Amino acid sequence: MPKQPDLERLANAYLDLWQDQMTAMAADPVLTETMSRLFALTSAGAGPAFSQEAEQSRDAHRQNSKQSGNGAEPAAAAGTEAAAAAPHDGGHDLGELARRIAAIEERLVALEPGSGDGGGGA
Repeated sequence: MPKQPDLERLANAYLDLWQDQMTAMAADPVLTETMSRLFALTSAGAGPAFSQEAEQSRDAHRQNSKQSGNGAEPAAAAGTEAAAAAPHDGGHDLGELARRIAAIEERLVALEPGSGDGGGGA
């Protein structure tokens, strides 16, 4: 019967290898520069890249609609509409949240079988 491996020794060896790999990666200037640019891109948002892709997709859809004779599409504004302002300047109204959750709970109770509210039949 084969001898069982020493799991603690294997785990320690794995962690040592992982630590060595992370140290080597941190010392690589090309990798650190690339990762720095990647994190800057994600923190700044890749919105422009995605919005450009979405616009190209809309243009392709419009072109396909014209070619297939599906009729005229309503005229769309160039670009997207601005987002609405956050309600209450982005403040957190925990009382409103609690009221909404309570309303949802009441609706769920009404939908449960045997609640007496006539709901629950599906």
